[in-house]
Amino acid sequence: VCAMDSPASASSTMVLATVRVDNLCVTKGMRFDKTVTVKEALIRIAEKCSLDVPEQELCESYILYVPPNNSRSGKYLTQEDSLLLSSVFFVDRDEIHVKKAYPLVIINGDGTETTQDKVDLEQTGQDLFVTLCKKYFYTSSQWELYKKNTTDEKETQLDLSRTLKEQGVTGDTCIVFRAKKQNILKNRLKKKPSTSTVSGPMFVKHSKDDNVLFTNSDSPARGCGRPIFGFPLTRALEQPGDLPNREIPSLVSASIEFIRANALQVTGLFRISAKSELVDTLKEKFDNNALEVSFDNDEDPHLVCSIFKQYLRDLPEPVIPYRFYHDFLNLYDIHEEDVDSMKEDLTVLVHSLPPENFCLLKTLCTFLQEITKHEEINKMNARNLSTVFGPNLLRFPDNNDMLMIMRDTPRLSSVTSAMITLSPNIFTNRPKVKPVQKLATVGYVRCFCSYQADVESSCEISISRGDVIIVFAQQKSGWWVGSIIGSNIAGFFPSNFCSTMTSSLSEAKEIIVPEEIIQNDTESDAKQNGTTSANTEEDIESLKQQLKEQKEKLNEEQMKRQEMENFFHEQLDKFSSLFDLHTKISAK
Repeated sequence: VCAMDSPASASSTMVLATVRVDNLCVTKGMRFDKTVTVKEALIRIAEKCSLDVPEQELCESYILYVPPNNSRSGKYLTQEDSLLLSSVFFVDRDEIHVKKAYPLVIINGDGTETTQDKVDLEQTGQDLFVTLCKKYFYTSSQWELYKKNTTDEKETQLDLSRTLKEQGVTGDTCIVFRAKKQNILKNRLKKKPSTSTVSGPMFVKHSKDDNVLFTNSDSPARGCGRPIFGFPLTRALEQPGDLPNREIPSLVSASIEFIRANALQVTGLFRISAKSELVDTLKEKFDNNALEVSFDNDEDPHLVCSIFKQYLRDLPEPVIPYRFYHDFLNLYDIHEEDVDSMKEDLTVLVHSLPPENFCLLKTLCTFLQEITKHEEINKMNARNLSTVFGPNLLRFPDNNDMLMIMRDTPRLSSVTSAMITLSPNIFTNRPKVKPVQKLATVGYVRCFCSYQADVESSCEISISRGDVIIVFAQQKSGWWVGSIIGSNIAGFFPSNFCSTMTSSLSEAKEIIVPEEIIQNDTESDAKQNGTTSANTEEDIESLKQQLKEQKEKLNEEQMKRQEMENFFHEQLDKFSSLFDLHTKISAK
């Protein structure tokens, strides 16, 4: 992948990659910036390569694959919401393949059935085996893969060196985990009695080597049964057997319980860090299941706070997911330090989080607000706590972009402080928000000349040179309906102030207006209006006539604009009435 600066923005990074749709044998060159998600990249590649598939079927039945090279192995990009360029380490002029994928039923060693979505049947059995072992925490030396036909229930061992397609695997085939026979024999010959007849699952040992695996039988009997740090929030909430999932991770609940009982009045709570050696040692013991996830009453409060922060910092995705990063920071741009005015927007935003993230964020902010009640003793008010917890709750997707991180730190601290202060209000009842219908997109334009909206008109928008505008409707009068990218306000704008319309946002961003174009346009307009004509009587009369015609046209244009405004308001009233009717019908 070749990195280069985007012409649309000096701060955004564009990459050039070779994309290929395998079943069409089509190869194209495409650019992606670092804000593009895996799902967006899949849709754009399908459009570029003319893969005529509905969007829903495309997202369900196709998958992106980055082939291996000297510096990394091949990887299937299954997390649709993750950023494309952060999902895998790219090298110069890399390739991205779009492959047809199928769901497969997986029968685990204990007989339970799960579904593995998006399996490429052109991959080898070894690739699938490694993927499943990592997902279900099995060690590859103790297990084998079999395919099971749904028609005759016959099982056949998979050849790991051949592709799944060559071995007759289809979307109707079941993949079965079977323990190797020599391992079963070894277990039977063991003289030491076992407390259970069912072999336990495999767990990943949290270390620098992610390939290190161990079994329940190898780990100490104490502890929670699996590593803690560095794993997704959804996994931390799971419990064995038929037990219901936790609401918050065990380490978070244990830390909060300890601090409430022993440390609410400790000076510098969460601000003073414990020694890194002690934190690493305790972290390793928790990960190796050598200790229960609990704290003694005489434990060092700063050590508990440090291991608490370390857990949040090690989450693969922060408490507030990456895709909400700009939404939360935009609240500061709108409300700045006005916490009260931020409450309504913040309430809507926090309730749009996934349930597990919402529950954890609510617990943390409520707990931190409780700490602020003792700020006269512990010296930790909402602002001080937000400085500590802000980066642990909400992180910029690119950890290497230090300039962006430093720029966003004040905004991040302000929004976090508002969440702590407003926690009794914003996490209570979910706000009632009317559904908003998304307008159909006609195209995109780039503004060449700035236009200031008429102060007497409530239907116009102001545009500035360089703005990219999404177009919702076109009018013969030249007044189009649209919205500036990044804005939530739509209205009329003059189309003759903009470029020709393009079908894609990326093309509109690449349009550049040189300074000489504006100068040439000005000279051309001056010549058309007769300002460079000779100062003769005939020319003066001609200019007067032109001025009169222009005034008439201007009056006609104002009348058309007024008609459009009236029509626009009528449509809004009808639209609102339809929504109210729809809400009543849905309620019934």
